[in-house]
Amino acid sequence: MGFDFTDPRLYRPRAALYALAFEEAGLALVWQERIHSDLRARGAGLAGTATVTTTIFGGPLGAGDGSARYVAVMAFVGVGLCALGLLWPRHFDVASDARTMVREYAEPSSVPLPLVHRDLALVRSDAFARNRRRLDRMTWLLRVGLCLLAVQVVAWVVSYAQSL
Repeated sequence: MGFDFTDPRLYRPRAALYALAFEEAGLALVWQERIHSDLRARGAGLAGTATVTTTIFGGPLGAGDGSARYVAVMAFVGVGLCALGLLWPRHFDVASDARTMVREYAEPSSVPLPLVHRDLALVRSDAFARNRRRLDRMTWLLRVGLCLLAVQVVAWVVSYAQSL
């Protein structure tokens, strides 16, 4: 037996739950947007740290042509690519389009508010799932970048020690 969305007796008792789901889904998207911003900021910090490390060790201190120097340079390139992946502009779903909402819910006939809350909660849930996949990829990039940064620092220290 399906749910009859045209019968107010069936959806009105669920109105508060639909509103709650709508609000919670909105809070989850705000939380995700904060994580997205944090990951991008960490990507910028990662790029800056790798650059400073290479400037210090790869400049006047980085004499010699040892294999450690090449490893350090390759790790620097890898860190740069990870940071670029973190900082690359991408679409991130955090809000519903007002034009779509008006067209779908207000025109040509008005949809009852509880059903709007229900539908938008489901739309937000889909956006949450898409955003989560993006955040998982960004988290992976940050972890790889941090590992490469550690390799870079160790390689520069070894290269410096070899040049003494």
